[in-house]
Amino acid sequence: MIHAVKITPKYFPDVISGKKTFEIRANDRDYRVGDFLALNVYVPKANAPEQDCYTGQSALFEITYIFNDPSYCKSGYIILGIKPVDYVTVGRTGSEAAVLVNDSRFKGQNTDKEVNK
Repeated sequence: MIHAVKITPKYFPDVISGKKTFEIRANDRDYRVGDFLALNVYVPKANAPEQDCYTGQSALFEITYIFNDPSYCKSGYIILGIKPVDYVTVGRTGSEAAVLVNDSRFKGQNTDKEVNK
C-alpha cells in the first residue's frame, strides 16, 4: 500500500538527507510495516487556506517500524521508522507523474499515481 501524505518544507531536507529516519503521524490509516509513504511537500498558508499549495517535491519511503506505545506516543499518534526507496519520475503531465520504482515489490502494481494531490 502506498500512503500519499503531506510534509512541510521544514522537515523535508532532513528526511531526504537521511538525518530524520522517522515520521510522527496521526494513526488515521492502516499503516503496516512494508507499506510505503509518498511524502509530498506542502506549504500551508496560515491565514489563507485557499492558497495552500504543493511544491512538487516528493520522495518515497518504506515503513520499516511502527512504534505505538501509549506510554510514549500522544493519543492517536504513532511513530513510523522509514527508509528511502529508489524511484525516478519518468514523465509529468499536469499534476500527474509517472513513477518508475526500482523495487521488485512493485512488480505488477500500477505506480502511475497522482503524486501531488
